[in-house]
This record gives sequence, C-alpha cells and structure tokens, in this order.
Amino acid sequence: MNCPQCKSPITGDALFCSQCGARLEASGRSAEERKKVTVFFSDISGYTALSEKLDPEEVKEIMSRIFSRAASIVKEYDGHLDKFIGDCVMAVFGFDVTREDDAVRALRAALEIHKAVSLLNTEELKERIGRDLSVHTGVNTGVVVAGDLDLEKGTEKVLGDTVNVASRLASTAKAGEIVAGRTTVHEVERYFEFEELGAISLKGKSDGVPAFRLLGPRTSTGRNLMLKGRRAEFTGRVEEMKLLTERLQMAKSGVKAVFFIRGEAGTGKSRLVEEVKHMAEADGMAVLEASCFDYTRGIPYSLWTGLFGSLFSLAENETPATLSRKIEEGCAGIIVDERPAAPFIAGLFALESDEVRNMDAGLLKGCTLKSIASVVSSICGKKPSVLILDDMHWADPSTLEVLAPVLEKNSYLVLCLYRPSDQVTALIKELRAGMPIEDLFLEPLKRDDSAGMIRSLLDGCEVPEELLNFVSLQIKGNPFYIEETVNNLVESGILNKADGCWTLARKLENADIPSTVQGIISARIDRLEPKQKHLLQTASVIGQNFFRSILTRIEKAAELEESIELLKGKDLIREFRAQPDLEYMFKHALMQDVVYNSLLKKERRRIHEDVARVMEELFADRISEFYESIAFHYRQSENTEKAVFYLMKAGKKCIDKYAAAEANEFYRNAYDLLTAKPLAAADRPVLLRLLNDWGWVLYFYVDFT
Repeated sequence: MNCPQCKSPITGDALFCSQCGARLEASGRSAEERKKVTVFFSDISGYTALSEKLDPEEVKEIMSRIFSRAASIVKEYDGHLDKFIGDCVMAVFGFDVTREDDAVRALRAALEIHKAVSLLNTEELKERIGRDLSVHTGVNTGVVVAGDLDLEKGTEKVLGDTVNVASRLASTAKAGEIVAGRTTVHEVERYFEFEELGAISLKGKSDGVPAFRLLGPRTSTGRNLMLKGRRAEFTGRVEEMKLLTERLQMAKSGVKAVFFIRGEAGTGKSRLVEEVKHMAEADGMAVLEASCFDYTRGIPYSLWTGLFGSLFSLAENETPATLSRKIEEGCAGIIVDERPAAPFIAGLFALESDEVRNMDAGLLKGCTLKSIASVVSSICGKKPSVLILDDMHWADPSTLEVLAPVLEKNSYLVLCLYRPSDQVTALIKELRAGMPIEDLFLEPLKRDDSAGMIRSLLDGCEVPEELLNFVSLQIKGNPFYIEETVNNLVESGILNKADGCWTLARKLENADIPSTVQGIISARIDRLEPKQKHLLQTASVIGQNFFRSILTRIEKAAELEESIELLKGKDLIREFRAQPDLEYMFKHALMQDVVYNSLLKKERRRIHEDVARVMEELFADRISEFYESIAFHYRQSENTEKAVFYLMKAGKKCIDKYAAAEANEFYRNAYDLLTAKPLAAADRPVLLRLLNDWGWVLYFYVDFT
C-alpha cells in the first residue's frame, strides 16, 4: 500500500505516513463491499457458574485474561477481532485483505483459543466453580457486507447470514467443540478432519443447515495458493501443437479443418490458439478473431457483429452513414441470391436500407445467414486464413445457427474454443453429420510441463522443490492458476530472488496463499489502491470488454489515465484494440466475475444505471444497435420502466431479423418485469402492446404454451 498523498510505501499498521505525515486510513478498504470471509464465535462454557461462584472482580480478571489472549491469537493469524459480547468472542478472517486460507486461519485460531482457556483451569478454580472452563465455537464461511470497523465507537459492519449462522452453530456446539458449516469444511478439508453431524435445525432458518464437528488437524500438509504479474512462456501441449501445426499447413493449401477446443476455465485454450495465431501470421496467413460474451447470449448474431465490427473498423461513435459506407466497402462485390450482401450485414448493426425494409421476415433471415457465411468465406478466400471463435459456450442461438453455413463454405482452419457446454456438444454432433469435426480436449499440464512453466516465470532459474510439489498436488496443472499463483507469491514477498536463486521465505502451508482462483483474484484486487480498485469495479459492471469512452464518462477522476496504466501494468486489464476506438478487456472472464461480485448490490444497480444512461447519450444516433445492451443494464439497475421499454425494442428488432428464439426471450423478460408487481394504470397500455407484439413471436415460434 502507498500513501495517498506522497505515494511513499506504507508498511505495517502505521497510522501516519513516515515521509509526509499524512494520516492513513485505518482500513485497507475505502467503502463497503461484498466479501467472502470466515467468521467464528467462541463462547465460554462455564461462564454462568463462574459468575455465580466468584466475586465480580475475579470474574473480570479471568475474562480479561481470556479476551486478551484471544485478541493476540486472532491478530497472529491476521484476523480481526470484531467484538466481545459478554462471554463471547467474534472474529472475522478476510475482512481487509482476502487470503484464501482464511478458513484455515480461523480454525487454527479457534483451536489455540480453546487451548489457552483450558490452560486457565486449576484444581482450585474447578473446586470453586464446580467445573472446568472451556470454549465452544461456531465457524462459518460466506459472503458478508463488510465495512470499516470502529471498536472505539462500538460499531461493526460485518453483516449477513454468514454471521448469523456462525453464531447459531456456536450455540449448538458442546463444551470444547468446534462446529463448522459446509463451506468452511470444503475449504479446509485437506487440513482438518471432521465428523458430519447432518442437517441441524438453527433458530431463524427454515431448513436444516449441514454441520460438521472438528476432530482435529490432519497429519499431512494441506493446500494454499496465489497469483500473477509475469507472463509464462508457452509450455507443454506438444501433441496438440503438432496436430494443429499439421492442420495449419493443410489450410495453407486450401484444405478445410475445423477444431472445437474444449477445456475448463484456465486450462490454456486461449494460449494454445495464440501460439497457432503467431505461426499463421508468421507464414503470411490472415487471422480473423471474434468472441462471445456472457452478457451477449440474448443478442442475435453477436459473434458475427463483433467479427465484422473488427474487420471493417466500425467505431462506436460513428454516424449511421459512415457505418453503412464502411460495410458497403467491406462487402463490395459479394452477392447472395442475386442481392448484394451489404444491406443484410448492415442490418446486424440496426442499419435499415430500402433493399430489406419490407422484406418477408423468413426470407430476410435466410438472406442474413447466407450473407454472413458468404462475407466470411469471401474475406478468408483472399488468402490462406485462420478463423478463431472464442468462448462459444456463451453463444446466442442465432450465432450458432450461422455456424453451419459458415463452416460449409470454408476452406481454411477454424478454431472454436469453449468450456464444457451441452449446447456446444449438441452442435458438434449436428455438424458432424455433414462435415469432419475434430474435438480437442485440454487436460491439465503434466508435472514436467508445470515445472517448465514455473521456470519460465522465474527467469529460467531452478524451481524450488517445495513450490513444484505444491503446484503439482494442489493446482493440478491449471496454467492460469499456476501463473497467478507464482506471481502472487512473488508480489507478496513469499517467493524471493537473491544471487540468481529463488527461495521461499516460509513453508507454503503456512503462507497466505489462496486455494481457488476466485480467492487468488480477490487477494490481488485487495492489494490495489482504493481508487484503482473502484475503477476496476466500475469497469466490471460495463463488461468483460469495455470502451474507454464509456468508462471516462462514468469515472471522472483526475488521475484516471494513471490508474488505467497501473491496472495494465499489473496485468489486470489489457488493451484489446486501439483502433478505431480504444477498448480494454479484463485479463480473464473470472477476473471480471470476482471484481463484479465484490460490489454491493445497490452499488451495482447504480453503476448499471449510469452505464445505460451513458450509452443512450453516446449512441443516440444509432441507438437501435444497442437496444439489447441498454436493456441489460437497465434491467440490472432495476429501472423497470426503462428496462421494459428497451426489452420490447430489442424484441421487435429480433422479430425483424426473424430471430424468434431471442425475441421470445426478450418479450418474456419484459412481461416478467412488468407483472412482478401489481399493475399500475399507466402500465396497462404498455402490457397490451407487449402482448400484441409477443403474439407475433409465438406465431413464428409455434409456442402457444
């Protein structure tokens, strides 16, 4: 962390900057946010007997010793002592900075508190109060709303069901027991052994809550993980690269090859294809790229609009006339069923023309499909080409419908990347009936390949054996996890280089290394300056890819440019393309998810509203192109009136394209929003128009249920 005034590094728990004297924030967080934490409540068993049999001064002295020792233990494990309530201690782990072994730390702290209280027992004390003093504890992990702690004022802002369940679990525990919730157990089960108690009834919970009694630590070492800043060389995937290289050479000779490359998040699909892309470009081949996004699943032909937007250099702020001219130039000479393709491609961007304005919807759809396939084929036919289609598991139905005619026309290499998905699996089965399809599954990296990857991250130096063992056993060959883990160890000072050698400052099982990629990212985000973190959160609401023009209209901070450069330098965001408009992207889709989910829901709603409003202003002269995106943001902001308006506009746009599946979804969403509450008089005409338009969709969709 750096001083907000003079930028000097801040270490420890300093209250003032040692260079300029500026007062520092007590907490690393500047505002309330949603965080995953582990909470425990430890109650004294025998407190009633203690209070009944001993003088109040003696009781106070004993409790002071217990609380003092508890506070020391919690701090030792980097937790926050939230409060003392009578005979109860409440502690929170992951409050300021996320460490994905927070649950492990919480349990270890709880065990030490139990031990510390047991050491207070003497024969004299037992004789006087009639029993031993002990502790019973409840531990739970989950999302809370976390704010600034102020113990002096008696305020605490760690709120949520996670806290309540931890308290209730403590009340069910017997003397000396630690009872944990399911999420906690899931995160620490490699460190500790538990006895399952089944679903137990807790006050205030309608259903039983799974609970587990802690039996003790396991004898074997557990897991920890962490993150990124260096980029690894491409390692492993020898067989996959050999196969793709052969197909690349065949594609240069005009032989068709279609690959569907499947793998879980982080397994290296994009990195593998990046290597193929570099080879193709080095050989003088053309490379065409487009991606699907989670938020575009309901936008018809979203993959292809993205592809043409890139190919024709269509800028977000250009006039309809300029867009039409660029599309005309890009599609020049391409004819579909004796009609030029340009008007149908322009229709994807909500640009109407006389050629298509009064065309039958069914005929329009058919011509649109053929036009997309013909334009892609024509562009790729000018020279040997590679077509890369990323994140196909997020593809909208119309995008997938176009894929077959595109692939049928191709004489080039096509690489479709996806995570395991039923809809893509069904599509592959369908496509195989008419053409050869190769499905490539990426397994985790082998141990030697993982070692090679780490070695490249460590400047070619030897990898510490303990780190390699840890990566092999805990990360299990996920390249993204490996890259993030090594970088986080370097950034946090656990992995250090001296005299050309890398060494671990301490054993990894005792280090604050996250155990999941979500924790990895959270830990890294928590180390940002507040203004950088806030900027990243705003960007996460805009989307995985975001234009600088939208971001700058929402965030008007004086040092915005500097913050963007710092985020790029930390490899949290990357420049996607500079022309025709500056566009950034999150390093990984999971990065955006974690950052987005750290925002309070009310803050998300506010930013979604701002994004929608800015888009209305920016794209006023071509707003029909963005109906779907604006509807999405207004829906997320819970602005029902605006959301319904744009959902209906998006639905009508889909009808005009004969995209019945998408239109049906837009109208259904609008109907659900409008009827979620008792209908106001002003909404009745809107509902009538909605139902009337929706009826046409059902007519095309043949769905009257």
